[in-house]
Amino acid sequence: NRKFYRQMSMCPCIPAHSLMFAAGYAITFGGYLIMQEYFPGNYAYLEIVWLFGGINVFMMTFPVFVIMQRIKVPYSPALSRLASMTFGIYLCHFVFVQIGYDMFAAWLPKGVPAVVHIICIAVAAFFISYLIVRMMSAFKVTRRFVA
Repeated sequence: NRKFYRQMSMCPCIPAHSLMFAAGYAITFGGYLIMQEYFPGNYAYLEIVWLFGGINVFMMTFPVFVIMQRIKVPYSPALSRLASMTFGIYLCHFVFVQIGYDMFAAWLPKGVPAVVHIICIAVAAFFISYLIVRMMSAFKVTRRFVA
């Protein structure tokens, strides 16, 4: 079965995976609205539906994972170097997301849409994390922590 699944073309997978993603998103969004309605102002409860172990998160992650596996990307040395650093970037980006949230809240003028804040925070956190991991991977002692 697994061999057959991997040999299938992309076309039959897209509708099924799109439905699975949409169902997971609907569960997440609906759960968020329900939590917001029953526990207003208590932000600890709002994140329950986003927990990584939830079936709704799996329903959104699995289709993306399978579709990304099927995309053929030509070899690129720069992309290969970046790919080798992704685990280290993942490990340290959390700190810079929080710092970026505080910094961009102070730097950007009032009235700037939240999506602009999010994009600025994401780009800044990625580049700072990338630079740190790049520096750490240059030294033999610290390379093993980020590779």
